[in-house]
Amino acid sequence: SLYELSIILKFVAFDLACQMLFRFYIGGLLGLEMQVLANYLLIAWSVFRNGFVIIALMMNSHIYTFFVWQSAVSFIFFIIALAYLNGVVFGEKRSISVKFEIKFEIIKEYWRFAVGMLLISVVAAINTQIDKFFIANLIPEISYALKDL
Repeated sequence: SLYELSIILKFVAFDLACQMLFRFYIGGLLGLEMQVLANYLLIAWSVFRNGFVIIALMMNSHIYTFFVWQSAVSFIFFIIALAYLNGVVFGEKRSISVKFEIKFEIIKEYWRFAVGMLLISVVAAINTQIDKFFIANLIPEISYALKDL
């Protein structure tokens, strides 16, 4: 139904936002030459997101389970990447927090890198979400096909 589709699209939008933030922080770790840590996070995120979703679907095979799982994993790994980046930049004594401060001299120096990382994050997030848009659009057809069986 249209209501189910709207709920699924809300989960996809939340997941997309979390992925963009996660990939932004991964870009920060890469920029600080922490490639090994960034790759560990990306591998773990991929395993939890795409591998362990099977366990969640075996426990509850509803379509919402898939989208809730994807969103939850992206949110958790966004927080983990934020914590690691805070630890690298500010030291271990600082807890997870976000303090917004704009320093234009830094922006002038590194804007090309930041724009490049933003574009990579947007393309990667869209690439990982495209299949979900197709699945969400097929929900009415799938339910009609199952009724015929």
